Amino acid sequence: MPPSDLSLQDDLLSGFEHLSVSPAQQRAESRSTIKGGDPPISYPPPPMGEVPLVQTRWSSPFKSRNDTKSIPRPTGTSALNRLVIAVDYGTTFTGIAFATPTSPHAILKEIKVLEDWPAEMGNSGKIPSVISYSPSTDAGELQWGASISPNAVTMFNTKLELDVQDNKIDELDLVLAVLDGVDNLNFETVKASASDPEYTPKTPEQVVTDYLTHLFEHLSHEFDHFGSRLREQLQVDVVVSVPVGWSYRATNSTLRAIASAGLDESSYPSLRNVMVVTEPEAAALFTARSLKEDKNTDFLRPNDCFILCDAGGGTVVSSLCFPWLDSLMINDTQDVVTYRVVSVVPTLELKAVTIATSAKCGAIFIDRKFKKWLKFHLGKHYLVLDPDFHRRRGGRITESGDMREIMRTFDEWKKSFSRQSDDIKFYVPEGPLWEVSMRGKLQEGELTIPREDMMKFFNQSVNGVVELISAQRTQAEHKNHRSVFLVGGFGASPYLQEELEKSLKYRQIALHRPESALAWTAVVRGAVMYGIEKGHHETRKTPWKLKASYGIMLTQPFSFNSHLNDRRWEDMTNMVMADRQLSWLVRRGDWVLPGSDSAIDDAFEERIEKHFVTYYSGSGEQKVSIPVYEYGHPDDIVPTRYDSARHGMSPIFFADVET
Repeated sequence: MPPSDLSLQDDLLSGFEHLSVSPAQQRAESRSTIKGGDPPISYPPPPMGEVPLVQTRWSSPFKSRNDTKSIPRPTGTSALNRLVIAVDYGTTFTGIAFATPTSPHAILKEIKVLEDWPAEMGNSGKIPSVISYSPSTDAGELQWGASISPNAVTMFNTKLELDVQDNKIDELDLVLAVLDGVDNLNFETVKASASDPEYTPKTPEQVVTDYLTHLFEHLSHEFDHFGSRLREQLQVDVVVSVPVGWSYRATNSTLRAIASAGLDESSYPSLRNVMVVTEPEAAALFTARSLKEDKNTDFLRPNDCFILCDAGGGTVVSSLCFPWLDSLMINDTQDVVTYRVVSVVPTLELKAVTIATSAKCGAIFIDRKFKKWLKFHLGKHYLVLDPDFHRRRGGRITESGDMREIMRTFDEWKKSFSRQSDDIKFYVPEGPLWEVSMRGKLQEGELTIPREDMMKFFNQSVNGVVELISAQRTQAEHKNHRSVFLVGGFGASPYLQEELEKSLKYRQIALHRPESALAWTAVVRGAVMYGIEKGHHETRKTPWKLKASYGIMLTQPFSFNSHLNDRRWEDMTNMVMADRQLSWLVRRGDWVLPGSDSAIDDAFEERIEKHFVTYYSGSGEQKVSIPVYEYGHPDDIVPTRYDSARHGMSPIFFADVET
């Protein structure tokens, strides 16, 4: 459970070495003098009484809270009256599953995957991770999931954008795409849209929140039969699956979106824990148990090892198990994990024992290859098919009507493509392209994709999967592993399976895959298992939500739009600056995960370093005391000026920074 405000302050202060300093000394030393006779950089005196002054460099106040050491082994009655909900928000598809377990051991047939979607979407274990802000037609489309109007502009692949700012290359690509969009922007279209634009200026987190709100409203109806009284009494655990190596920023945004969308205490009063599990670990739990029950009791034995390959839409993840490594290490750019079977009864327990390796080589990259192929062969006619090609609306990845229909048809062919397939032929939507004739490619509306070209679309993604598995084998050199478990939507591809089997047979490694419906939902089913059997996971990550915002005060370059009341001339920088501006490190509602304190430290150091290196470089060595403020106002909008919030803030400690 989230800590009280008092215990949080204790935790914050415990992150620093304590020195006995008098209040007078604190006030005197809080105004550090710069060497060389330069004037001091001063900060306003704290509005409260005594606060500790720390004479060390920044040390994390947000210490990890991992309650696994105190988790008691579950008894036979501890799991009664429980509801476990799992969310697998994926790049291309999203799944939700739940169970009401009566014991601390998961029973696979009792895990229910949400399939009864609104009538327009049919019954499927997952629905597209797509939302549109375009108005629906007279047909009344819902504009999310699989119910999208034909000419709507859709937001998709938003999950990948949650993590883009932690990668400078991706961030630069995003900036360039937006600039290109502005250059080609048709302002008449913007004016015509009035107050109801078909695209959105919302952030990726806000787009994800809107999408998940629709899903959780539908999920809530599944529990109506419980009745309001029982629903209030059910102890609820939520499990969220995330990619291996998912940054703190992206994980926090995902958790914030899930809570804002309705999976929180307001909808589930007895919500106890929100847990985070990596997608490969969840997939491994379910796949190993499913294959074990499907084959025989000796299929998996203690100390057996296997590679798990979770081939999804955006990323491909593999995992491998061995008894000789004790810790799971994360690599930001690759995701393949190694698992060892710890025990089989009464509960299947796995331990990840190699460095995680992953790559962005999922099925969506086959789609991108196809789109590039279309653009190359259609030339100027490509804009007929996708008029929004030249602008990435609002910084989002979008798709409009005809292109969406083309991709839907292509996806069906992609799923069934194998080495034995012939050339692929299908008709494009009726329209101007039916008048275009391109020998061997487009004739009277029929598009032809040669078999060799289709294989080229696949090769980069397939080779990426093969290399990931090879990397796992290299890590586990001289260890005997005989199985690869293949799950995920891309894992259903016959072509991928053929290429993997060809690669693995020379090494006498068998490829196993659950039946297609189960393999596609392996992650979300495994996440439910993880929540049911939470007492058995030594590495369980239970984040807690901040009840207040924490930030620092800095001087920033002056802007007429934001800083009219705080303007002053700064001799040291020879610039007009805005004094006493607030920069927030973490905000109320942010989630702190075990091990994420280093990410928050980095945010502090990055902002301080950027501030002083940019505006005070060359002024000599200096030492400044930075107060870190707590702001506990329930309003989600945090102030940007110190003078606007000084009566609602408290400096809870000082951090000395040497520059």
